[in-house]
Amino acid sequence: LSRYLHEDVHLSAPAGGGKTFLAIRHTINKLRLSSKGKILFISPNRPLCFHFVHWLIMHARFSLPKVSRNKLLQRLVLMHAPYDRITRAQIAADSYIVLEELKAMPDDLVLAIFDEAHAIFRTNQGIFQEVHAQRKLVLSDRSQSFLLETKYPEMRRVHLTEVVRSTKRLVLGANAFQQIGRASCRERV
Repeated sequence: LSRYLHEDVHLSAPAGGGKTFLAIRHTINKLRLSSKGKILFISPNRPLCFHFVHWLIMHARFSLPKVSRNKLLQRLVLMHAPYDRITRAQIAADSYIVLEELKAMPDDLVLAIFDEAHAIFRTNQGIFQEVHAQRKLVLSDRSQSFLLETKYPEMRRVHLTEVVRSTKRLVLGANAFQQIGRASCRERV
């Protein structure tokens, strides 16, 4: 994916194919290229936003060791269904991730990531055009997107064909989304 840093990309793969991991790597590469601009992460639910923030912090420790967690999070904004608010994550004194609502969409987006795009575009086709970013990365699950193939925006397509996570890790990852109805605005780091 690093060879597509300067292009819009639609990355599709089966569940466990590594889409979110590659989005994290793509995000870190974008942050490395420039000390300015923000990354927008869009998902159909809040727990997936927390999951992305958690992974980003974890991987940035090694990939961006000189950047503090709060400095890193100042470059990240989040949006989830119903896609009417923008938030940013902060690390509270008790090491929880808290979301703070922003008044407006930043105008310096270097990358917008649409995770679980099959769910986002099923309910909100216009969001892709409404988000103005230098580059866009669309992540979709191959098994859930076949009905939407014609509705995805025109862009470079990359298809991953192998599942890279084990069944045990898939189950553990899925646990983060078991409490979607009870999701709070706080998640421990």
